[in-house]
Amino acid sequence: MLHSVRDHWTGIEPSVGTVNIVHMPEAASREAALRAGEIDIGELSPQVINQVVDDIGGRVQEIGIARPQGFQMAGNYWSTDCSDCEGGVMPRPGWEDGLADGFPWIGDPGDPTSMENARKVRWAMAMAVNRESIIENVLDGLGRVIYAWQNILPDDPSHKSEWVIPYDVAMAKQYMAEAGVADGFDMEIWVPSTFSPGTIAAAEATAEMWRSDLGIDVTIDRTEYGARRPQTVDKTINVPFTHGINWIPGATSARYICAAAGHIVGFTMEQNVCDVGLSNATERDLNQRIANNIEVQDYLSHQMLFLPMFQHSANLFAVASRVTAWDPYNSQDVLPNRPESLAVSDSE
Repeated sequence: MLHSVRDHWTGIEPSVGTVNIVHMPEAASREAALRAGEIDIGELSPQVINQVVDDIGGRVQEIGIARPQGFQMAGNYWSTDCSDCEGGVMPRPGWEDGLADGFPWIGDPGDPTSMENARKVRWAMAMAVNRESIIENVLDGLGRVIYAWQNILPDDPSHKSEWVIPYDVAMAKQYMAEAGVADGFDMEIWVPSTFSPGTIAAAEATAEMWRSDLGIDVTIDRTEYGARRPQTVDKTINVPFTHGINWIPGATSARYICAAAGHIVGFTMEQNVCDVGLSNATERDLNQRIANNIEVQDYLSHQMLFLPMFQHSANLFAVASRVTAWDPYNSQDVLPNRPESLAVSDSE
């Protein structure tokens, strides 16, 4: 239970005296409590929140920073220079095994034909995803079209037309044929069961698009994130997996896509691009850091190393109609906050 503090040094006088916080880990319990009027604010999934707020006459409050959700095209460990790795070189068993197993989305930097064929496969998979349909029919409109791993939306001034991925099944099939896999192939993808229902549903829809339009026989591994994450550390992960980071402008985002001893997201860019992206760690000028990330995104889009599905909403909270005011601040991975800004219609 939270109690308001009167005469606080901030000068803010809360209009609500107490806030009761109830532990409800099950989404169905939160939904039922909102419908029954037992709670006034509760986090819900994109699949149900619109209907719930309509039924209770409430509204949706988004908290945090939205993030791109898509597939890291794992196994493409191309750069290995690593100052914190033993001997200065990052091991990449996932890349070696992926090439040996003939995974079509994994390229060999030492073989230009391999690199181009793998790039076309990744692009084919990207062009076969109907993002508008996923947002409208799977996410009930609670998502945005996005093409950039750097979390840059199409209406951002820094967004480039070259990053746009057309929905073009015919071209996707042509690319598959040019890459030598016209009839498709078998592929495992990892969609952690602990991820949000929206991400899981979108990934399932994407897998069905690949299956029906490109002949890719997709098997979904639903191992929870924590159980398989060690493979991103030892670099054995070499199958596409859902992931996304809510980057803010100018972040040193390259640290997760360049060689490192610890966790990265399943691939590494070529070293010259890593040098640009990693320079953000010491670059003091925000505009230069943003420019560096745009250069990194140029590379990621050309190579299609991150295959986007949609921009996932931040945390969505259903707010009951009697809550007349609530003004939380937003930041990365932020939790509900600023209870002093709450006001309710029947508060004393």
